[in-house]
Amino acid sequence: MLIKKALSMLIILVLIIGCKSSIFDYNKNLNSYDDSLIEKIQDATNKIEIGYDDLPINIITTIEKSFNNKSFLFELKADGLGYELVYSDLNTDETYFKKIYFNLEGRKLISKKDYNKRNSDCFELMYPVTFIMPDDSNITIVNEEDWEDLKKWYNENPDSDERPSLQYPINLVFTGGNIILINDDNEMSEAKSNCIDCIELVYPVTFILPDGSLETVDYNNDESWIVIKNWYEENPNSEFNWNFQYPVDIILNNGTIISINSLNELDMLKQECN
Repeated sequence: MLIKKALSMLIILVLIIGCKSSIFDYNKNLNSYDDSLIEKIQDATNKIEIGYDDLPINIITTIEKSFNNKSFLFELKADGLGYELVYSDLNTDETYFKKIYFNLEGRKLISKKDYNKRNSDCFELMYPVTFIMPDDSNITIVNEEDWEDLKKWYNENPDSDERPSLQYPINLVFTGGNIILINDDNEMSEAKSNCIDCIELVYPVTFILPDGSLETVDYNNDESWIVIKNWYEENPNSEFNWNFQYPVDIILNNGTIISINSLNELDMLKQECN
């Protein structure tokens, strides 16, 4: 869709800063959580399914920036409250579906219980992969389009709350291209545990654009990211280049915050992660 093409540069900006996972998590505000609104959306009885293109632009931007490798199955709107999105994800503990929530303006809602969780997207499924559905039928996913078959099954079985299970063995493709054979849930859990981020970038940060201009971005402020995207759209002949305005702060996985003063220091830290 057009919005995906328009945000392709934005995705590059986010994904290029990877450690073991493909992005740094944003620094969450410890004093600001949205559990109350999340619970209201979860309990709402007036939720209706809407189309992807009917979502607020802020939600679409967040999806393209942080969830671009997920397959979204349902987009639900709770009138007067916000949005619930359901997507497929192997990196959960006992289910292959996850939910994220947004307010009416499209801001991603943050739950207190999610603090200290690390991004674990260091691998992807190698197709084909087969899911065993709650009625014991099988759905084989060969490409991205086949995820619609999962959505269709749940549309045809609206009373089913059970999640599908994977049919092992499966192959996982890790960052860097390594392919690992996974034979059971225990091996899957071990693979996920090896994907824990060792560092997070503390936002806001300032990027130095190729013309020397500065742009400060906050992970949860879509408008600031769009400014950078727009700059490259307005300068199509400009070679893609970026740098932080140093120093930047990094959170280690033990909670320690350290200051990084150069790209070399950042590269050395990322190498230690690997």
